[in-house]
Amino acid sequence: MVEEIGVVNVTDEIISKATLDAESVLKIRREARNNLAKRKALQCRLDALENENLTREEKAIWQAAGHWILKQFDQAKASAKGLSSAVGNVIRGGLALECGHKDEAVELLQKAAVSLSYTPKVTAEYAAALRAVNKIPEALKVIEKSKTEDSDLWLQKGRCCEALGQQENACNAYEKALALD
Repeated sequence: MVEEIGVVNVTDEIISKATLDAESVLKIRREARNNLAKRKALQCRLDALENENLTREEKAIWQAAGHWILKQFDQAKASAKGLSSAVGNVIRGGLALECGHKDEAVELLQKAAVSLSYTPKVTAEYAAALRAVNKIPEALKVIEKSKTEDSDLWLQKGRCCEALGQQENACNAYEKALALD
């Protein structure tokens, strides 16, 4: 219960920020997709954007990220159109992956991963896109570039190992992901 309260506070803290970075977008996505209260909080944040004193870019990032996370893909695509920053590439890449545009997702997420020096959450997202296009050995190499212990990275490593038929390695990676989560 204490851990859950800590996660809610982290999510609430991110939602209250004026600007979003790529890691925060992916953290919110993970939490909001699994929690109705967090989805409602995100929707409230989106509804309040109109009255906030944010730059056009900050609003566009919030709108694109929020709509993507809430699976409002048409609105997310419209909001993300002009975004070319690393955060924009993460959002557009994640959106492309979910909409079945796997090659586009790989390209956008690679740009984001490189420009953000292979941060954990972005690297895990890039590895997922590589796995989606059956570039599993390459996905494993990308995961190794991030020297951080992160549950999402270990989850992707487990999925890659499983796809390669390496069941014991997959189980070990999944156990590590659970231990870190």
